[in-house]
Amino acid sequence: MKWFAVLMATTAWAAAPQRIVSTAPGFTETVYAMGAGNRLIAVSDYCHYPSQVNKLPRIGSYLKPNVEVITRMKPDLVLIHSEQGQLVRQFASLGIRTLALRNTNLEETLQSMRQIGEALEMKDAGIQLEQGIRARLAALEQRTKAKRTGTLLFLVGRNPGRLDGMIAVGRGSFLNELIRIAGGRNILHDSPVTYPQISIETVIRLDPDVIVELAAELS
Repeated sequence: MKWFAVLMATTAWAAAPQRIVSTAPGFTETVYAMGAGNRLIAVSDYCHYPSQVNKLPRIGSYLKPNVEVITRMKPDLVLIHSEQGQLVRQFASLGIRTLALRNTNLEETLQSMRQIGEALEMKDAGIQLEQGIRARLAALEQRTKAKRTGTLLFLVGRNPGRLDGMIAVGRGSFLNELIRIAGGRNILHDSPVTYPQISIETVIRLDPDVIVELAAELS
């Protein structure tokens, strides 16, 4: 009867997932944008959009997801960054299906929408989402390409209530590309680090015209 067990396992693996765990905000937002938010059973500590996710259990960050907690939830799909190869193998050994994705730059982020759509057996929804965002970005770039703007510093994190531990957007990030498409000039566009940590002294030296800070949504 071994063949029967293999057949059942294969069928379960191939079925459209209904219990999904997301380890990153981008993955979570993509699932919701495709109309499959009701399939999410847990999300990362940094997932705050849309507001419905604030009711879901948290499983840690994409760098340190709590494998024990995730396993107890019995998901049939975990959305995870491809750079977490060891975790992908660990979940596989536990019989938990994963979808390893890359979303560091804009092209990877857009492609991940199609990949998630395929994994959820919502291929058309994934393609439509990807193509729709590509079209909107192209239209935005067309409108802003002739405009001149000042320099911009984009902060994605810092120590709460303090001006240290600041993490900024550098080269290679999808946010760097979005700044360019929107007509901005990232003052750290030539940084060799995707998300460099900078000091207040560096901010003063760079002297950006505009500082944008990504703030966590308050529940």
